[in-house]
This record gives sequence, structure tokens and C-alpha cells, in this order.
Amino acid sequence: MEKSRNALEITSDDHVAGEASAPVTLIQYADYRCPFSAQALRPIEQTLNELRDKVRFVYRQFPLVQLHPGSYELSQFAEAVAKQGHFWRAHELLFNAQQSLDDQTLGDFLTRFKIDESKLNHDMKSEEIKAKIARDMETGRELGVKKTPTFLVNGKLFQDEWHQSGMRDQILSAVNAR
Repeated sequence: MEKSRNALEITSDDHVAGEASAPVTLIQYADYRCPFSAQALRPIEQTLNELRDKVRFVYRQFPLVQLHPGSYELSQFAEAVAKQGHFWRAHELLFNAQQSLDDQTLGDFLTRFKIDESKLNHDMKSEEIKAKIARDMETGRELGVKKTPTFLVNGKLFQDEWHQSGMRDQILSAVNAR
């Protein structure tokens, strides 16, 4: 039986922005159809821009398909686009256009970033991508994720209070402690 990775361990299949040497690791579990996950995008971007080299951000898939139909397919889309080097662009698109996302918007994205549609369609159905999403969800469950968005700041779980000062205070405290 294959040994499960430590749920907090950052691996090569994680989507990471920032340096491994940063004093703070912020892990987000989110769902591309969840309105609260979309609302978290701007505050997280602001925090990352403000604290640049002090925070390493990790995004993991946690599609809640019973609550948000189509969320699994959007996770597959993001992971398949990642294989062509455009994860963060897809990530922003899927959250920013969440209310108006349609085939035209996705098609424009594919054209603009020269995404190979044949490869995209193949990769979306691949066992590799299904396994990646399953690993993200498994580590989330191991860490206590029950809803989206959920964040971990150096391993400390934030679910409901992410939008309040508690999580930001924790990030600043960890940055200042180093």
C-alpha cells in the first residue's frame, strides 16, 4: 500500500506562488463554483502583493460537487491548462468570471493563451488529473477541510474567519516572528 503524503507537505504537483524560504505558507482549498472562494481571490492577491517574498501561496482543488455542480469539471480544466503552463491565468479567469462563465469566455481564453484544445480535452479526462484532484481533496479532508474556501496559515486552519482579520493577523504575526 502506498504511503500517503503528509497533508501539509508541498509537492511538485501543488500550484505554488512564492519562495519555499518564505516564513509563511498559506494553503487554500477552494472550489471554482463557490462564491465565497471567488470573494477570497482579491484579499489573498492583496496580501500576497503586499508581503511578496514573505508568503508562499499554495492552491489546492476542493470541488464540492453536491453544492456546486460543474465544479469538478472546472478543477479538471484548471489542472489540464496547468499542464500547458497557464494555471494561474485559468485560476483567475475561473474565479473572476464565475457568474458569467460560458463557452465563449472559455474559448476566448484558450485562443488568447494558445492552449492546445486537443491536448486540453485529453488531459481533462486523464487519470493523472483525476488522481491529482483526489489527492488535493484527500489532504484537505486530513487537515479538517469541510467547506470552501478553507485556508491554512503555517498549518493553522481558517474556515469561517478567513475574511476577518484573524487570518491576516496570523499571517502578519508569522512574518514578523522571523
